[in-house]
Amino acid sequence: MLSEPRPYRPLLGTNVSNLVSRPFVVFANIQVGCRLVTGRWFGASPEQWRGVSLATLGNDALLYRIVGFPVAATLVALLSALLSYPAFRLFRARPLAVNGKAER
Repeated sequence: MLSEPRPYRPLLGTNVSNLVSRPFVVFANIQVGCRLVTGRWFGASPEQWRGVSLATLGNDALLYRIVGFPVAATLVALLSALLSYPAFRLFRARPLAVNGKAER
């Protein structure tokens, strides 16, 4: 029996990642977004946020994260490509020798 389509199903798996690194990824996204929006780093100390409502803090953090994640993801992707490409070139598969001739 076919069930009705549920458009939310693909979204259930999109936010799954390593639970150890997740807080650092979110914090990096917020930092980059804050730097792009305000020109300064996001203040993580309680003294900087005294007198600010929790709703304002949450809205600011959400805005910074939405703005910051494409930039942070692009930077991480470029960095990982720059680090992994030389390693793959160094350890690439060597041609196999069959009957005394190297195949490519």
